[in-house]
Amino acid sequence: MVHIKTKISQLIFLMFLAAHQSYAAVDLSDAEKIKEFQRSQGIPDTGVLNQKTRDALKLLELKENNSRVTSAHAIKKNEDFVIDQSLLDLSIRANVENGAVNNDTLKNTIKEELVTRELMYQRAVDMKLDQDPVAKALMEQARKMVLVDMLIDQHLKKNPIAPDAINAEYKRQIDLVKDAEEFNIQMILVRSKDTADEAQKKVNAGEDFEKLASVYSTDNSKSNGGNVGWVLSTALIPQVSNVVVNLPKGVSTKQPIQTPNGWHIIKIVDKRPFQLPANLNQKEEKEKIAVLLKQQKRAEFIQSIRAARK
Repeated sequence: MVHIKTKISQLIFLMFLAAHQSYAAVDLSDAEKIKEFQRSQGIPDTGVLNQKTRDALKLLELKENNSRVTSAHAIKKNEDFVIDQSLLDLSIRANVENGAVNNDTLKNTIKEELVTRELMYQRAVDMKLDQDPVAKALMEQARKMVLVDMLIDQHLKKNPIAPDAINAEYKRQIDLVKDAEEFNIQMILVRSKDTADEAQKKVNAGEDFEKLASVYSTDNSKSNGGNVGWVLSTALIPQVSNVVVNLPKGVSTKQPIQTPNGWHIIKIVDKRPFQLPANLNQKEEKEKIAVLLKQQKRAEFIQSIRAARK
C-alpha cells in the first residue's frame, strides 16, 4: 500500500504543479482565457474549443489567492474546501494506467492526497515559496513533464498495439522456451577475484557448497545456502548461461565466472526440460505483453524525436 500511495502522491504532485500556474495574476473572463491559452499554445482561434484545450484550462484555473478550486463540476470536501472533479478524474485515470485498481479505496486515497497537497500549497504560497527561483525552475520542469507525457499518450493513442502484434509476440515467447531446459542451481557470488579463487578452491576440494555460500556469497540467496531454485537458461546472464547449459547434474564450475555483477561459482543441483505451467493464464500473459509492447513503442517514439534533431 505504501508503494501505491507513493505513486499516487507523485502523480498528483505533478498535476498540482501544472495546475497552479498561469492566469493567477489576471482575472480574465472564460472567453479571454480560452483565447489567451490558444495563442500561447499556437492553436488557431477557430471559435471551436477542443477537448484538450478544455482539459488544459481546467488544470490552469486554480487561483493562487483562493483556497478553493473554481469548477462547475466540483466535489465538496468540507465547507471550506472544494476538489476539482476534472483533477480528480485525471488523477484516478493516471493511477489506473499505472496499475492501480479503480475502486473506492483509490478514490478516497486520491481525494485525501488532493486535500493535503492543496493545504500544503496554500501554506507554501503564504510563505512566498512560489517566488523562490528554485521553486519556479522545478514548476517549469514539472510543466514540461506533463506536456511530454501528453505528447507520448497522444502518440500511443494514434498508434495502438494491434491484437495481432500481441498474439505474435506471445507465440514468439512460447516458441522461445518450449524446447528450453531449466536448472535448479546453487550460486556463490563475490566481488573480488581473490575471494572467488579462494571459494572456488574449497568447492573443488569437495567442501559443502551450501556452507561455503553462507560464508562467502554476497547474493540474496546466501541465507538459503546459495540455493537459487529453478531458472531458465534464458533468464541467466549470458556469461553464466553459456557455462551452465554444458554442466552435468551435480557438477560445479571449476573456475569462477566473471560478469558485471561480480564473480560467480555455480553448482547444478538438477536439470529438466522446461514445461509451460498447466495453469498458465493466456489472458494475463498477453496483458503483460501488451504493456511491454507499449513500453517499446514509447521508447521508439522518444528515439525518433531525438533522431529527428540530428
